[in-house]
Amino acid sequence: MAWGLRSHGRPDPQVAARWRAEVGEDLVRGAPGAALIWSFLLLVPAAVDYLLLAGTPHGAGALGLRAIPAGSAFLLFLAARRRRLSRRALEVFCGAVFAAGLAVAAAAAGQGRVHAARLDMGIGSLLACLAFLPWEPWKTALAGGAAWAVHAGLTAAWWGQGDPSASAARLLLVGLFAFAAAGGAWLRHGMLHRAFLERVELEELSHDLSCLAERDDLTGLYNYRSFWSALREQLALAERSGRPVSLLLLDLDGFKQYNDTMGHLQGDALLRSFGGMLASSLRSGDMAFRQGGDEFAVILPDTDGTAARNVARRLSEQLDAALADRTAGPAITVSIGVACCQTAGYEPQALVEAADQDLYRTKGRRAAGGLDGLAGIRT
Repeated sequence: MAWGLRSHGRPDPQVAARWRAEVGEDLVRGAPGAALIWSFLLLVPAAVDYLLLAGTPHGAGALGLRAIPAGSAFLLFLAARRRRLSRRALEVFCGAVFAAGLAVAAAAAGQGRVHAARLDMGIGSLLACLAFLPWEPWKTALAGGAAWAVHAGLTAAWWGQGDPSASAARLLLVGLFAFAAAGGAWLRHGMLHRAFLERVELEELSHDLSCLAERDDLTGLYNYRSFWSALREQLALAERSGRPVSLLLLDLDGFKQYNDTMGHLQGDALLRSFGGMLASSLRSGDMAFRQGGDEFAVILPDTDGTAARNVARRLSEQLDAALADRTAGPAITVSIGVACCQTAGYEPQALVEAADQDLYRTKGRRAAGGLDGLAGIRT
């Protein structure tokens, strides 16, 4: 189906829903890799803690704290890899792991003497993780803002323990890092959305070109090329299942005289009107085609000869009555030829020839003054 990009000046709801689904699928696809990278990035501060706190009472506690978010991220990797978590569950799990990482970073930084290095390393590793999480931009911005707020709060609490200018520089750098993480997520999201819209536009263009290739410009019915493709497909399906398929060929009697008398513009208007009347008169599942000029065809799936004759009689009465309501121009009537694959076989050419022969018999009876050109239809 075609996806309209905008509806009444606003994004098309179908396109918006499809985009949300793709964002969710992107999170599900990207979560395993992001969680694995996250687990390794969260182990980096553990190495720093090992070097800074080796031989101190805080060493074991710091390493144990660092193992909590890293282990949680690895569990997230295992769960996401098995595709057992929904998009919402993945987002909640990622948020919980991120919050746990912030808490651990704050707790670890409060141990020992080297607050600044351990705090910067912990918060920095969490912000680096954001670059690998396939979150929406606002969620990345919220997580980055939370990380920077924790860093700012602890830096303010320890403001007097070091050089104030160095603390201010560290605070600014971490803020810029958080801004870069949010900006990277926004850029990634924007590029994905742009690629998505380009793909939707390409699908719409492909759909439009397909319609142009299958439809008649004047009447909107399927064209001659589509007729043969559809007929072969329906006959193949019918042959496999043993079902009947019938074919109607329609011709406008007197159209040439009408066209010569009223002009080609009026002739085109009549054909356009007739195509609309024919399409609206068919049953669900029937297919109407314009074969060229004033010749039309209708494929009737699951219809035997008797039912096809009844359909042709009904169409003849309706279309003749509609054409007779015109106030100007020479009289025009409809002749219909009927054939069924039960008598003509499942060969497309044979079915068309049988319907064409019946059409000429119908025209002959009409020319001879027969009131019902369909009375002699054979099934």
